[in-house]
Amino acid sequence: MLHSLVALDLDHNNINGSIPTTIGNLTSLKSLDLSTNEITGFIPESIGNLSLIELYLSINEITGFIPESIGNLRSLIKLYLSTNEITGSIPESIGNLTSLQNMDLSNNRIIGPIPSTFSKLISLITLKLESNVLNAILPPELGFLRNLFVLDLSSNQFTGSIPPQIGQFHHLSLLRLRNNLLTGPIPEELGYCTDLTELDLSRNNLSGAIPMTFMMLYRLLELNLSYNSLGGRFFGFYTTEASSVVSLDHNTGICGDPLYGLTPCQPSNPNPDSLHTNENSDSKHLVPRLLLAFAMFSCIWLVGGSITVVCWRRKLAKKGKEIIPGDFVSIWNFDAKVAFQDALYATENFDEKYCIGVGSYGSVLELRSKEKVYLPSSCFTEWKITLTLEHFLLRLKC
Repeated sequence: MLHSLVALDLDHNNINGSIPTTIGNLTSLKSLDLSTNEITGFIPESIGNLSLIELYLSINEITGFIPESIGNLRSLIKLYLSTNEITGSIPESIGNLTSLQNMDLSNNRIIGPIPSTFSKLISLITLKLESNVLNAILPPELGFLRNLFVLDLSSNQFTGSIPPQIGQFHHLSLLRLRNNLLTGPIPEELGYCTDLTELDLSRNNLSGAIPMTFMMLYRLLELNLSYNSLGGRFFGFYTTEASSVVSLDHNTGICGDPLYGLTPCQPSNPNPDSLHTNENSDSKHLVPRLLLAFAMFSCIWLVGGSITVVCWRRKLAKKGKEIIPGDFVSIWNFDAKVAFQDALYATENFDEKYCIGVGSYGSVLELRSKEKVYLPSSCFTEWKITLTLEHFLLRLKC
């Protein structure tokens, strides 16, 4: 008669003792609920013979391991083993439960890592493993559970950083990782879980700044990042709920909007030691810089001065070669024949009336004229010029 039994519901009784191994004979059983009793002992291996869709064994005193045969329940959708005394590790075979949507193994003494076979649980919506002794790192394979709505791994001994693959949980509403040994920064990918209403990463060793992507968590009702080593600026988040709760206390120095109970961020002040070091460094380089600047200025001054002198000399030479009527007497660049004829004409063939003295070598003539007179050096052994405002006096000795 019991071979055709489909559902067995004995919850909230005072049943004690262990689950009989003969329960495996109920091959047609789809739902077994023995929760909230005083059942002790192990979960029998024969339970893997059933065709269960739902298995409720929560709130008892069950001890021992989770049997490997549980991986045979390939049609299982709900597995609740919470609040017992179960020990050992999670069997790898649990990855065979590809139809599983809800798993609750919380409040036990389960040890070891999360099996990598969890990546096969692609139908999983709720995963609750809190309050166990699970350790090692959070496997990146969790990122394959893209249908997750609730993920609670709090109060374990997980180490390492939060895998950025968690950001692929686009339907995730609740994420609790509090009270672990997680380190490193919070991955910015968490900000892509825009359906989050509760995020609790408190009581870890997380460091760095709170990602700016958290601003996109507009549905967030509760954010708890307290008791970490976070710092920097908290930019807040866009939320449609005015009653959002934000806990950021007991960190190393988060600043931001006083609306969140934070101290306003101040402009960063330079480090005094750094300033002193920079001043010493500048002092060491000051003298060479001044010498270099002086050398460059001297070179520029010398070059400029040289160019000015050359130009001035060229200008004087050019003026010396120019002949301007009535301005000066020139004894260079002349035609000797023309100059002699001019002198002869001006003295009327060296007439005595122009003679002002006689020497041992010849006569001295006085020539007054307002015109240019060219004096050939080949004819005169001595000459003297006296300039006045209107004419010049030329004494010649021939």
